[in-house]
Amino acid sequence: MAKKKQTNNNHHGRNNKNSNATGSAPKGRNISPTAQSIKVSIAATNDQTPTDPDAFKASTITTAVLGSFKIKEQHDTAAVAEATTVVKTVDSSAVRKDLTHIPFVTIDGITSRDFDDAVHAEADTAADNAGGYLVNVAIADVAWYVRPGSALDTQALSRGFSVYPPDRAVHMLPNELSEHACSLKPDVDRYALVAHIRVNKDGDILDSSYSRAIIRSRARLTYEGVDEFLGGNLNGVAAVAHTLIPPLHEVYEVLNQSSINRGKLKFSFGKMSSTIGADGFVNGFTKDDNREGSRELIEELMCLANCVVARDLLAHGQYPVMTRVHEEPAEDQLVKAKALLSAAGITKRNSEDWTLADINKMLDDPAMAAKHDKIRSAAMKLINRGEYAINETGHFGLALKTYCHFTSPIRRYPDLQVHRALISAFGLGEGGMAKDIPLKDMFNQASAINALDNQADAVYRIATDRYAIAFLHKTGPVHQAKLKDIKKDGALVLAFENTPLKLTVDKSFVPADDFRINMKKRQLVDDMGTVIGINDNVPVRIVSCNPLTGTFSIAMDGYSYPKGGAVQPMAQKGRKREP
Repeated sequence: MAKKKQTNNNHHGRNNKNSNATGSAPKGRNISPTAQSIKVSIAATNDQTPTDPDAFKASTITTAVLGSFKIKEQHDTAAVAEATTVVKTVDSSAVRKDLTHIPFVTIDGITSRDFDDAVHAEADTAADNAGGYLVNVAIADVAWYVRPGSALDTQALSRGFSVYPPDRAVHMLPNELSEHACSLKPDVDRYALVAHIRVNKDGDILDSSYSRAIIRSRARLTYEGVDEFLGGNLNGVAAVAHTLIPPLHEVYEVLNQSSINRGKLKFSFGKMSSTIGADGFVNGFTKDDNREGSRELIEELMCLANCVVARDLLAHGQYPVMTRVHEEPAEDQLVKAKALLSAAGITKRNSEDWTLADINKMLDDPAMAAKHDKIRSAAMKLINRGEYAINETGHFGLALKTYCHFTSPIRRYPDLQVHRALISAFGLGEGGMAKDIPLKDMFNQASAINALDNQADAVYRIATDRYAIAFLHKTGPVHQAKLKDIKKDGALVLAFENTPLKLTVDKSFVPADDFRINMKKRQLVDDMGTVIGINDNVPVRIVSCNPLTGTFSIAMDGYSYPKGGAVQPMAQKGRKREP
């Protein structure tokens, strides 16, 4: 299989000390996507359950997780002072265009507080683009305020990303920027970097250009409201948006069909969100599988902008581009996916490899609805984790040759670096990237950024799993867990009911005096002939748990174990993340 490719860029030979790679590479804990978040033991008798009820509160758990990563919620004094000053700076240069006549809107979740992207679309009146569209994607101009080497830049680089545990946001930059100057709120002028993109009726990109601009959003729309509007309820959004949403949806339909045609992976991995009660305790979890409607609309527009910016910067060739790459599956991944599909009775002629287009087609087939879960599981075997790189190309999941992150510089440092490259490449004024930036520094920075990206993802994952054991403790000592897999070494994969908690537990969890493991059929069979197979329930008793440290001692309910129990030697199976 093809791997990510590096472009042949003339800039690669430069290595000058006069750099604006903004200091040394940041340090983050490089947490593997399969890193253990819950420390499991089997029937351990040394009870570590906290006696203080507050230990099971969501806020207490989150604070403990953030502390374990040494992530500070408060911003540095120097960065806050600088933010207070820079938000008052005015760009009076001729480069800054007044685009307040364009009726942009923002579309975000109901609970969103920072709005760093705004969109607009209209029919293209050019004679060479009948049936096509002009798409404008405006992104908060963070680079105007955060200059290379400044206190704000140093802090942004050290954090790398905003971090979003389930109950709060820990911003990459102070609130003066993230929730005010760089938040594209309605009816106020804001600085933005705007991508102007012409697409034809088939979703092909005709041309693109960029503006450093002043914009004014007309409305703060929500996904839910836009979905209601598209469903016929005109009261779902402000009246000013009634004429602005239809062309955006028309563009989305064109782009979505283009995505399908090129073989982009259509389904999302979904995630379970926690519900926290007024008392601060976790009340349960809800699964969010809805990526359709306005959410998908915004994703397609952001994907369009990211793709075009990467293409244009790589073609320009004078500045290093922090791209987002996604490798194709290795041979062993293809074999595993093929085996899963074969076990579900799905085969392909001549033993050919499965493609994402094949996966999409099967998921669209109502006749295969009963096998959709198995098909999704097989597709996940094909997906690698996305990474940041310098001047590299190839995004398997999106089926794109060029891709970068341009659309969220207020919460992702790579996007800020892309903005700087774009500003310098197309002569858009101050705050850009120097041509003589040492390429080695950028490679080091990309590596460190990947570690911080992993860390940010781990914070959410670990906090959510610890919320789950707090919830299980709250709702009783015995729970049902579905048996999802039995591995070659006898380890069991258990998914706990009504929670996102999925653990790989050592075979010592299965009482040897009562059960045997049938590896061929992937079943547990007891002396009475009772069979527990894949997707059957296993009764699990919580012996002890501590959500602050992630310790979790469990046993199969109704069975006895050797005195003292057994320590779980296995790492938790990590969950895949969207590219």
